[in-house]
Amino acid sequence: MKKLSVVMLGILGVTGCMSLSNQVSQPSLDNASYFIQPSADFAGHWLTPQLILLPKRDTVTSTLIVGGDKPQSISLKKVDLPTDIAKRFPHLSDFQGYALSQPTQQIKKWLTQPLIIKQLDNQQQASFSRVQFGNLLDVLYTSGSQDANELTDLGSTTSNGKTQFKLWAPTAQQVSVLIYDKEQSGPAQQINMHFNDQTGAWTYQGATDLSGHYYQYQISVYHPASKKS
Repeated sequence: MKKLSVVMLGILGVTGCMSLSNQVSQPSLDNASYFIQPSADFAGHWLTPQLILLPKRDTVTSTLIVGGDKPQSISLKKVDLPTDIAKRFPHLSDFQGYALSQPTQQIKKWLTQPLIIKQLDNQQQASFSRVQFGNLLDVLYTSGSQDANELTDLGSTTSNGKTQFKLWAPTAQQVSVLIYDKEQSGPAQQINMHFNDQTGAWTYQGATDLSGHYYQYQISVYHPASKKS
């Protein structure tokens, strides 16, 4: 197991640190090698729930493959690049547009799993592209009236004698908070946090005032570059 730690001290009177843990896992797809293609680039750009952009290629089929416990394949249809998208993303203006139609809640779940696009040309030769989706996260989690950009209590906050922990991690598969005593002398208490699929935030509401305690976030998340969770 690998751990990356970023120390955060003195957040609203509660001392804390955050750790991200990576564990090797294999996607349960019949052909798991899709997700470890050494030749795969990061040329896929999922910009809106209905639109993915890819470099123009002489292909006959394009398929979005989603890993996880229940892998799925979604056919993509070529569409013209919308004018407003070309203006907003001029570096992608010569890319090919691909349309898909899936419920928003389903897409949010897919973003926590391995994603790759498989394309076949006329000779049935395959090419693979990993998917960038930073703009899609903004669309999914900041377009409403009560979502991520309205959050004002991220981190650790204490009110009325109770401490709350809140972390924005919409692509995480699981998040726990590890709470230590003030001297860090004993084992941590590990508590699973609750995910809000409207805001993309994970929350644990404590029953007591934990000011002065140390804490960590332990996050399980798929990392495309390392191909690990």
